[in-house]
Amino acid sequence: MAKKALPHIPDVRALVHADPILIDAITALKEHIEVLHGKRGSEDDAAVLVGDLAKIGIDKKALNTNRPTYNLKILERGRFEADGSWWESQDIEPTNIRVPASGGPTWTTVGDYELLAFSGSAQNDIYFFIKLPNSYMYGTDINLYIHYEPEDGTSGNVRWDVSYSMAAVDGTFPSSSTDTKTAASSAVASSNNLLSIVSIDGSAIESMSNIIKCKLSRRGDHADDTYDGKAIYLLGISPHIRRDSSGSYRELARQLSI
Repeated sequence: MAKKALPHIPDVRALVHADPILIDAITALKEHIEVLHGKRGSEDDAAVLVGDLAKIGIDKKALNTNRPTYNLKILERGRFEADGSWWESQDIEPTNIRVPASGGPTWTTVGDYELLAFSGSAQNDIYFFIKLPNSYMYGTDINLYIHYEPEDGTSGNVRWDVSYSMAAVDGTFPSSSTDTKTAASSAVASSNNLLSIVSIDGSAIESMSNIIKCKLSRRGDHADDTYDGKAIYLLGISPHIRRDSSGSYRELARQLSI
């Protein structure tokens, strides 16, 4: 009988954020699977693989007192899940943002680059969508950040309004939730700054592929915005999510056991 092709086993170094113990363990597992797949692949071989997982040292690893304890669960086709979890950015580039025909920020030349400029004297709106990946850890919050560059080093506060609505596959979008954020602009010109906008409650999420519709506005016309007449240049939108696996075994559903 012809052997099946070896399924793709991803490089997980980026997923575990360079934790050396996890990298060594996963690398050893990957090599073990590749060697084993070079044999005939009998049921006895599969039993050997399962039995050898413990020898590779994939179990609870106390990395140190300031870092989480991981308990990796090796699943089908080289995929893994973890009792621990880690943060990852689900980045949205400015070119993937919807800018309305009127009332939106404008693309402006800043030095050698074109940047999306939010007015310091009017309300400017943008729209974007967040899709939660299959590796999202159910029940955890989604923290929304933006990267921005101030027009100059002038001091002043910037007012942001955000609206969002989330639905699961086959679900309905509820009325939008709204929040505001007023924060001091960076006093350093041409700097890359990270600002937390809102934390979106994920406690009720129990399925894959939820979609979050978002609207973000700079309120340059509001009394709270004292960075008067100065633009804010958007560099990127960065929803931070928690992951506890490398993905889902099934295309449309998570499978948590081997």
